[in-house]
Amino acid sequence: FRKLLTAFFRPTIVYDRAATERARQDLRKSVPNVKYTLQLGEKIVGAHEVVGREEREKMRALQDELAKRGDSRRNASRIVGAVLFNTLVLTIFGLTLALFRQPLYGSLRAVLLFAIVFVIVIVTSSLIAHLPQRVHPELIPVAFAAVIVSLLFDPRIGMIAAMILAVLIGGQNEFRGTNALFLNLIGGTAAAFTMRIVRRRNQTHVAILAIAGAYLIAAIAIGLT
Repeated sequence: FRKLLTAFFRPTIVYDRAATERARQDLRKSVPNVKYTLQLGEKIVGAHEVVGREEREKMRALQDELAKRGDSRRNASRIVGAVLFNTLVLTIFGLTLALFRQPLYGSLRAVLLFAIVFVIVIVTSSLIAHLPQRVHPELIPVAFAAVIVSLLFDPRIGMIAAMILAVLIGGQNEFRGTNALFLNLIGGTAAAFTMRIVRRRNQTHVAILAIAGAYLIAAIAIGLT
């Protein structure tokens, strides 16, 4: 029926992509890029003066421009601080293995497995942080890492790994001010505890429900507070 209709009827209005794009470009060019112009040394707002919308936009633009230019010493200190923070958090996990799980610490294969799991979580969290929408910390696979480590080694190490990853991810700039640390701490430790109980394949649904329930309770706690 559609083929019969298309054989007898032709559209009277056809979308012209090139002309539309030209019209859009012309409209873009007609809008000025600069909203306000300030002279060197010009006052934006003085003491005890009311800050209106225009003054606020000017000060926000000034702040963004200064942050964009940045101070090399300030940026260097941020980098050093970030490296120190990450190193300290990961050192806790390394010391835990060295003191309480010496066979794992001495096994290159085990250390590589830990590193691979950590890298998967860190890379995934970086991708989630750069999503165009708002940050979704509940998508960070800390619980997945806890399950893998618990199955390969033991639930106690899985719980410690989940706690370390939660602190590590939650301390990054992209996730500060979010609930990443709390959600992943609860979800990861719940996953490790569940692996201690679940030992047969037919009990997988119990683990899934327990982990989902832990995330749900954590979300409800955040919502209530």
